[in-house]
Amino acid sequence: MDRKEIIRIIQNDLEALRNDPNRFLIFQSTLRQHFKENEIPYSDIGTSEEELRTLEVKNLRIRAGKNLEILRKVPTEPSIFLVPLRRILNEGGFSLADIGTNEDELRELEIKGLMKSARGYLKALRDDQIEHSIWIDRNRLNNLRRCVEEGGFTFADIDTDEDELKKLTSGRH
Repeated sequence: MDRKEIIRIIQNDLEALRNDPNRFLIFQSTLRQHFKENEIPYSDIGTSEEELRTLEVKNLRIRAGKNLEILRKVPTEPSIFLVPLRRILNEGGFSLADIGTNEDELRELEIKGLMKSARGYLKALRDDQIEHSIWIDRNRLNNLRRCVEEGGFTFADIDTDEDELKKLTSGRH
């Protein structure tokens, strides 16, 4: 592929990014790779490192908003959407207010996600009466306890207690 063809490909990718910052993840590595491997200055394409960073920040803001929207709709284990949301905010250099939320709402969403997860682990312990590895029960129980601790709620909040947990995890191995 000659230099003119490479420049045309890069310009097309860049135009796609300018029109739709959602596509940043798809094109960022390809664009930077073309620039580096072919020693093509940004000015030959009609862009700059600053413009690419601006497009990246726009993409990060969109991704942060989508993660927040999902968290609001579906309580989820924090590691799935909340932790990445905080990483995205940090990478983009913007605040919770920039995406229409605050620490109180995020903590509430985190607790809802942890409670849902804890209930899921409890349900699995209650429903699974099949003989299996002690590791599976311990793992479920440890995850349930972690969710309760991190969420700051009690076993009673998820309709169980220590006695039931002991019964569920003993004698099935």
